[in-house]
Amino acid sequence: VMAINLKGPFFLTQRVARAMVRGQSEGQAAAGQQSIINISSLSAYAPATNRGDYCISKAGMRMMTQLWALRLADHGIRVYEVCPG
Repeated sequence: VMAINLKGPFFLTQRVARAMVRGQSEGQAAAGQQSIINISSLSAYAPATNRGDYCISKAGMRMMTQLWALRLADHGIRVYEVCPG
C-alpha cells in the first residue's frame, strides 16, 4: 500500500517536477502555467482502524503534496491535492 499510494506518486512527482523546471529554463513553458495534481482520499484526514495502512499512506501523500507545493512555488509550479470521499 505504501509503495503504490506514497512512493509511486513521490517519485513520479519528482520526475515530472524536474522536467517542468527544465522545460521552463528551455523556454517550453511559462512559470505559473504548470500544475501537479495528486489524488488522495478523505482517509488522509479521517482515520479508519480497519484501514490503518491506507490512511497512513494518504496522510503521507497530504504532507508530500504540501512539501512539493512549497518546494516548487519558486518555479511557479502549483501542486494540488484532491481528496474525494
